[in-house]
Amino acid sequence: MLVGHGCGHVDTVENDPEHVRLARVQIGGVGLAGRVTVHEGDFDAVLPSLPGPYDLAFFDGYAPSPALLARLQALVTPGGLLVTTNLDLGTGDFRGVLSTSPDWRTRFLDGDTAASIRVQGEA
Repeated sequence: MLVGHGCGHVDTVENDPEHVRLARVQIGGVGLAGRVTVHEGDFDAVLPSLPGPYDLAFFDGYAPSPALLARLQALVTPGGLLVTTNLDLGTGDFRGVLSTSPDWRTRFLDGDTAASIRVQGEA
């Protein structure tokens, strides 16, 4: 989910067609179809087409690579937030980036399960 700057618009990406359908029904049912866009497709394929910038990016699809983290960071405004979860779904370089970088606030909740938050522009 990505929340656009100052406009109160949400872009969300979902690969499962049934989840897309259900989300659009629910969003339309509460009158938010003009403020929430559900993009259907693979996240890596959809991400480059998203307009940005965003005040908030929430990523929980899978364990993010360092390259994906950099792509998401580029879409977030200075002072904006990037939140990642589902960090227990994989291993690799992203764990080091999130665990040791002073830019990230990462908490491992129960061994492997973790959540990370980054304030864009924060050193």
